Amino acid sequence: MNDDFIKAPIYCNYRWPIEKKDDQYYINAENSKEIIMFFGNGKDKLRSFCVLCNNEESFTTDSKLTFERNGILNNKYLYKINYGGYDLFYKYLPGKEIYLNDFEIKKAYLKLVTITCNYDANHYYVIYYKLSHTENEFIITKIGQNISPYEIGLPKVKKFEKQLKKFDAVDDYKKVHIHRAYGDNIAALLYLRRVFEKMTNKLLDGADLSDNRFETKIKKLREDKKLNPQVDNLAKPVYELLSKGIHELNNDECNELFQSLNLFIEMQLIYIKTEKEKEQTLIELKNDISQKHSKLK
Repeated sequence: MNDDFIKAPIYCNYRWPIEKKDDQYYINAENSKEIIMFFGNGKDKLRSFCVLCNNEESFTTDSKLTFERNGILNNKYLYKINYGGYDLFYKYLPGKEIYLNDFEIKKAYLKLVTITCNYDANHYYVIYYKLSHTENEFIITKIGQNISPYEIGLPKVKKFEKQLKKFDAVDDYKKVHIHRAYGDNIAALLYLRRVFEKMTNKLLDGADLSDNRFETKIKKLREDKKLNPQVDNLAKPVYELLSKGIHELNNDECNELFQSLNLFIEMQLIYIKTEKEKEQTLIELKNDISQKHSKLK
């Protein structure tokens, strides 16, 4: 199970298309590879944040993906995937192209996976999910988790708490992760945009602007180098995507946007945090050199 799924909200869906030719169903090679990677490709270790260790640790899962013979025949069609002792898909026609004519997976097959911290066996996460399908899609849906995705995401709020306090945005960023954990991705984007707006207004610090448009504000911040210069050109499209998500997109579409938009905000917070630390280190260095120089004159 990959780390993205651990941090994903409850009721989050992962979907892969099922294709049909004549009366036979199949999943193409590209998507079958994605399913294999989703389940770990036979690996039983992953990296995720351990809330109880309060650190990024390595976890071991109690289940892993295996596939018999060749996972993909002729690099075209899915052959057989087994997860946790249960066949997700199976069709055996030696030497021929493989189609999925009969699904052996049940309509709503419930499963759970436990991942255990390798540094302390008493630290573990349990994830509940179901596997289902229609004629058009194979779907994995997270339906429960302990420890919750919110608690796993919360350390990032604490990491940037000083910076968020300056923008009066601590509670807003907490709400981002709360709504995210419960699968309300539209609301998560709403609060993420609020964090971005508060950050922008505070960094402007009363600057004289020709108008109050967000584009004008961003232009001023870029000129004054108050945004992360590595990604400051993304500020305008990020804001537009946040607004589009809130007003026009559905919950699943907002889920697709969340990771990259949240990462943009994190990169701004990292930049502000790092610049402040550099400034403080420089002051300490100058004072230390000055004192030592005066003492040894």
